[in-house]
Amino acid sequence: MANKLELTWYGKEQPIVVEPRLLIENTALSNCANDPDTENMLIHGDNLFSNTMMTILNIVSGSD
Repeated sequence: MANKLELTWYGKEQPIVVEPRLLIENTALSNCANDPDTENMLIHGDNLFSNTMMTILNIVSGSD
């Protein structure tokens, strides 16, 4: 395939180091006292790491 497209950038071959992050409930902002069986989550952040998103997906899918 001579017409194969590829995305390239500086440092592409360098391994990506992902830091583990924990979700900690802020009880001052939590509404779980009013509804302890709630399944709703509000997560605020500019950069949620992929492993945090995988943790959330595991919780939601029940494969915790």
